[in-house]
Amino acid sequence: MIYQFEDFLLDTRRRELRRAEEVRAVEPQVLALLELLIANSDRMVSKDEIVEEIWNGRVVSDGSINSRIKLLRKAIDDDGKQQRLIKTVHGQGFRFVGELAQTSDTAKGPQEENRSETPPSAATVSMAQDSAPTVAVLPFDSMSSDPEQDHLADGMCEDILTILSKIPGLNVIARNSSFTYKGKAVDIRKVGQELGASHVLEGSVRRSGDRLRVTGQLIVAADGTHLWAERYDRTLDDIFEIQDDMTRHIVSALQITLVEGQMAAYWAGGTKSFEAWRHQVRVLPLIRTLTAENILKARALSRQAVAIDPGYSEAWISIAVSLLGESLAGWGTDFQTNLPDVIDAYEKALENNAESPLAIAWSGVAEIYSGNHDTGLHRIEKAVALAPNSPQIGFGLFFAKIFCDDYDEPIYPQFMSVANGTPHFLTLSAVNCLVIGKPREALEFALWNIKAAPNYLWAHALAAAAHAAMDDQAEAENQVARLLAGNPGYTLSHFAGTLPFRTPARTDALVRLAKKAGLSEVGRAAETVS
Repeated sequence: MIYQFEDFLLDTRRRELRRAEEVRAVEPQVLALLELLIANSDRMVSKDEIVEEIWNGRVVSDGSINSRIKLLRKAIDDDGKQQRLIKTVHGQGFRFVGELAQTSDTAKGPQEENRSETPPSAATVSMAQDSAPTVAVLPFDSMSSDPEQDHLADGMCEDILTILSKIPGLNVIARNSSFTYKGKAVDIRKVGQELGASHVLEGSVRRSGDRLRVTGQLIVAADGTHLWAERYDRTLDDIFEIQDDMTRHIVSALQITLVEGQMAAYWAGGTKSFEAWRHQVRVLPLIRTLTAENILKARALSRQAVAIDPGYSEAWISIAVSLLGESLAGWGTDFQTNLPDVIDAYEKALENNAESPLAIAWSGVAEIYSGNHDTGLHRIEKAVALAPNSPQIGFGLFFAKIFCDDYDEPIYPQFMSVANGTPHFLTLSAVNCLVIGKPREALEFALWNIKAAPNYLWAHALAAAAHAAMDDQAEAENQVARLLAGNPGYTLSHFAGTLPFRTPARTDALVRLAKKAGLSEVGRAAETVS
């Protein structure tokens, strides 16, 4: 079907949006949203319908929907003020209000007569648009019920995802989004639409004794064709060589050229010890559960990894992240007590890999918590330059912009594509909204966070502050009670420590809201939560 409005043509068969002779670069998910709105232009399309069609019914925030609408408006030269083509029905949904001059299966756009009748692949469209390919790395299938082999499969996948995110000219979908498909049978075309990916990497891992079989396939999301596929039959000692080979083949298939030695630099900072790596691949899944017990287990595993290989930079980073996360979530030791150990771990990571983007970025976060905002911001910006497409480093930049006061409006929409749905992203978005005087939006982000990670106490503190800002005292006190049920010793000082603003008045304003909600300097015994 071809839809025509103003001087635009939307060709649903070719998955193209054109204006005059220009092919617009539009993410597949945004293109699908435009098609949904146009196909139902006689009525409003509700947010629930959008979530069902675009995200396959998965839980997403209103902010996610709004970010896609914003991108769509940009693609068709509309904006939120004029709403010339897409009208917002406040709190309910959206409607396409442009005049559809023509809808048909046969209408041809400019120069259409000279086009091939074969629908172009996503790779062809990408090159025609001169836009970077976007890859989603799906969790590799473990061909065994052994949990240890499951860790092996996830670890290989994570390593490949991390390296791809560092490569210039390549966009990589955040792990938080791609791993929602773990253990599910998927339609690659639908995955591409849901994640906004032009290509999807999938694979499998099977271990038998010291033998390893790994398969990988790079697939064009638009039509399901394979760009590259390979099977590796090697020993466990060759696991890093397999990852290296697989990444090289992916980059080559996407027609991205690396200069000599560039790939080796991307892999620097890892380990050659399978035993150290075997401990470390179990760490991130534990950290992501955001429970105090698992954070301690993760730290113990990373310490075992560095005991085997003291030069394992990534393990030192995980130790520092676990210490920061423990303080941020509110389970135990406060920031000022933990910071020396955090900084020591980052220094060890940087000693072993001075160009590690993750170590540089997270050491920048630690510097900001230490009050060294300029140093911290400089480090994070350096990390962004080294790995511009890394979701974790994107989070670091979001953190820096908020606490270095480098914004004057809501900035969270800029970061939704790289960090949407992660607890840290949601809490930072809540902080952003509280500071600019939008407590209702702040509460929405905090509640989404609580739903995703009920034990993440910082979210309860921010929800309490948001309720207090709206003079909803009963709910504010209820959130404080929930917070203290998780940690009776949590105090106003602990909350203030999570808010290292360059401008102290901003920290003070949020602390006053938490105090109004009922949080005190001494904590109190856990209360019954209604």
